[in-house]
Amino acid sequence: MSCIVQSYLQWLQDSDYNPICELCTKELATEDCVRLICYHVYHWACLDQYARQLPATTAPAGYTCPSCKVGIFPAVNLVSAVADVLREKLAGVNWARAGLGLPLVR
Repeated sequence: MSCIVQSYLQWLQDSDYNPICELCTKELATEDCVRLICYHVYHWACLDQYARQLPATTAPAGYTCPSCKVGIFPAVNLVSAVADVLREKLAGVNWARAGLGLPLVR
């Protein structure tokens, strides 16, 4: 994952964009990051905390990007390096496993 995120972070540094996590307002380079399909980037811990605050009964479509409200879960037929890395990250947390069609981990 780091090469994909780091490439994006380098692009952000080379542009006029301010590479700040919109959830905590700290620099993205300070922690492990995740890039969503909409291309917004957050600290993984911040996105995880954001999603954990949603009710346990939230449908997969209710998990959306905090900035643009696009769904967090990549479509099953989406083939991209960003989607692959995101799926791998999401598969590690129970709140996301249902949205990926995976069984919960006890």
